[in-house]
Amino acid sequence: MIKHVFFAVCIIGLYLPFTQADLLDDFENINTNVTARQVGSAPGPLVVTNINGNVTNRFLRLANDTINGQNNRYAYDQTVTGEWQNITMAFDFRMTSIGAAAADGLGLILLPISDWGRTGDGPGITAEEPNIPRSLGFGIDAHPATSVNDFSLHWDGHELVSQIIPTNTVNIDNGLFHRAILEIEPFGNGAYARAYVITNSLATNAGPKTLVFDTIVPNMLPYENRAMFSGRTGGLNMDIDIDNVSILYSNAYTNAIETITTNVVYQDFDLAGGTRTFSIQHQTTGLTTTFYRPGPQPRDDGDARGTYVRLIHDGVNTSRNSISLDHAGPSLTPARLHYGFDFRADAINAPADGWGLLLLPTRDYGQSGNGPDVGLFEKPNRAGTLSFGFDMFPEGSGVNDVSVHWNAAEITNVTLDATTEIDLNNSIWNRAEIFVDQVTSGAVVNLLIIPDVDSGTSTPVQAMSDVFVPGYVHYEHRLQLGGRTGGSYHSLDVDNILQTLTPYSPANGPTMQNFEAGQTYYEVWRNPNSAEIPTEILNDGGANENYLRLTLAGIQNHRNSITFDHTQQGSQTATGLVTSGQFDFRVMGTDANNPADGLAMMLIPTNTYGTTGPGVFYNNSGNIGIEKPNYPGVLGIGIDVHNESQGINDVSLHWNGAQISNVTLPDTVIDLDTNVFHQLSFNIDWTSTGALVNVDMAHDILGNPGPTTNVISSFITDLMPYDYRVEFGARTGGAHANIDLDNIQVVTSSEEDSDNDNLLDEWEIQNFGDLVTTDGLPGQDFDLDTFDDLNEFLAGTQPTNALSFLRVQAAPDNNGQRIEWASVDGKLYRIWRTDDPRIPANWNLIQSNINATAPINIVTDASSLTNRWIYRVELQLPAE
Repeated sequence: MIKHVFFAVCIIGLYLPFTQADLLDDFENINTNVTARQVGSAPGPLVVTNINGNVTNRFLRLANDTINGQNNRYAYDQTVTGEWQNITMAFDFRMTSIGAAAADGLGLILLPISDWGRTGDGPGITAEEPNIPRSLGFGIDAHPATSVNDFSLHWDGHELVSQIIPTNTVNIDNGLFHRAILEIEPFGNGAYARAYVITNSLATNAGPKTLVFDTIVPNMLPYENRAMFSGRTGGLNMDIDIDNVSILYSNAYTNAIETITTNVVYQDFDLAGGTRTFSIQHQTTGLTTTFYRPGPQPRDDGDARGTYVRLIHDGVNTSRNSISLDHAGPSLTPARLHYGFDFRADAINAPADGWGLLLLPTRDYGQSGNGPDVGLFEKPNRAGTLSFGFDMFPEGSGVNDVSVHWNAAEITNVTLDATTEIDLNNSIWNRAEIFVDQVTSGAVVNLLIIPDVDSGTSTPVQAMSDVFVPGYVHYEHRLQLGGRTGGSYHSLDVDNILQTLTPYSPANGPTMQNFEAGQTYYEVWRNPNSAEIPTEILNDGGANENYLRLTLAGIQNHRNSITFDHTQQGSQTATGLVTSGQFDFRVMGTDANNPADGLAMMLIPTNTYGTTGPGVFYNNSGNIGIEKPNYPGVLGIGIDVHNESQGINDVSLHWNGAQISNVTLPDTVIDLDTNVFHQLSFNIDWTSTGALVNVDMAHDILGNPGPTTNVISSFITDLMPYDYRVEFGARTGGAHANIDLDNIQVVTSSEEDSDNDNLLDEWEIQNFGDLVTTDGLPGQDFDLDTFDDLNEFLAGTQPTNALSFLRVQAAPDNNGQRIEWASVDGKLYRIWRTDDPRIPANWNLIQSNINATAPINIVTDASSLTNRWIYRVELQLPAE
């Protein structure tokens, strides 16, 4: 068996079948599926024969010179159905004016079928500014020709991009045909758009394919559409001609997605590399036009970095933009939170102001969509939110700051020396690496900044070291990265946004959870038909540290549950195996004589509820009497405290939709509602004819422990081995109660495990002595070093010393990369490396059977002189 100390992130590709349909029109034949409409002076759009000798035959004259104030449109019927992923639009256009000043331009717009139907006329619009709700538009503007030579992109009634091209590169008003090309493909919670132009497109000496713009179109998702051209003349006149229209639709969407098993976010903004969908938010207050919204724009310098996002644009005053990534999965239980992103800030003059990274609580901002407009992103103070600020203004006054913020307050601010440490505004790519570790009564934050990250040779700057954030407890969250300019300007580019969580891996272990450092993944579920307050992790200073509050006394009929992911040890039952478990619980009723209602533990079958995600509770819409867990295929243990005044103080056993046994405990033996933690333990002996289930209770397990009492002993003849995972649920009724949960363990073992169990018992007694019954448990982390006691047992480290754990450091030397780790006599280790930790197949074993040379092992990898690697050290145990 190999015990992994670090884990790799897994990325997989998603490929859909390629399908394509077309709209093609060269105007050589009359197209009857078109509505041609003229608004100003006649004539309207006309298909005419070439009259000036250019290399084309028939074409569409969209607007006519000498006719002032004309506004024509040419709307196609829908040619293909469905919400197409990728669209490529291309057409030849010609603008010819008699005078020196042309007016005005043309537009192509994709009309939504939901608004404009599948046939018929389209809307009257300002052609070169095609702003229509829920529609994508492309504009070409030639007025006034002396200064405007303009291509623009429009979405949902707003202009996103207006790009002026020098006339010596592309002159759109020169009487020649040019070809416009617009490519659209899904990207995040929106689309990615590129526009090109080819000058003199119908001649043998056609010009090159020139990129006009590339941009993100926020919140534009695929929609059914049909095409419409529009052209107009204004106070001045010109001919506007269209030819060789081609619109290609396809659903060949190849964006990568990532597995949720590691709850990892990775977004590098390359179309084939991003793994997490996101939303984009713009807020500008200093602009003179309501059309231009300078939001995040994709860029590519043409080097190995690929695509990145320009979050803030130099020259745009008082602009605030942000990217909010979707929720990536459960994040309540990690031992360590790790975030990273590349950034590049560049200001022509004095920069202003900065940027910030926020861990948005999903309870407040949902699992997707836009995050808040923070305002001061470099000082991101939000209630219930942990965030990090980067401030550059005024740099000349020594402001080159990083800061930590928690619950709407700044915890600390550190000024970095721009000369000797790092200049945040150094115009090169740097990387921020942030680590958040849960500790008693708060968290510890470390912040590294890696200068010139693309070089791979720079020394990281420790910007913050062990900053204590009092009162912080891990919460479900997602990421928002935002920036702003002030009276001065700067550009801000971001790339390679990363979030990883480092929990205990349950792959070969039991189900364990103590709500401190985190072990087995779980997800929280609340009544899906209400807006009840979700569960939360609390710490009241007691001996048990953190615990989970499942229900709140102040909410009537409050119902919540948590479901654990499937684990190998503790889920795959079979004849001859024993499944055992325990958990601590506390019921705190506001009325000592009338608490309500209770809680349950259930072993839910994976063939019904899968290996992760919602279980019994959510699949029954939360409308369940959880203290009596009667559900098909489910073994459950219920705890019922309503109505205590009538002698209900019950523990019950349930199987396959029926109650097997119910025992009322006298208050003199165990009072379930006494505001202290009790412990319930159970044992299931699986046999070929059924299973023997024993349920025990112990009073005040963390205070003045009482004796263990056998409450239920039942043989269930039709309870045969089945593959399961663990779910807990609780509810209040007409009366209220806080119901708390802690120290969960469920494990399946066999008689052959007894020798290892004895060794573990001896180790626990040696290290914990009398504390072994409460603290020296394999799933606990007594010294809060983020390695649970089972890891410490296997690694041979000390579970009561926070400085004793398998830790790894790497540093370059003249011979390559030097890897160092704390080692223990008698242990074997091996080393892996990768250039991309997101792909498990990229991890390569470079050395194994390394004998410990306590207290430090050192191995040098010479290949790192020319390559950049990430390393992983594993404890190597004998194969079982």
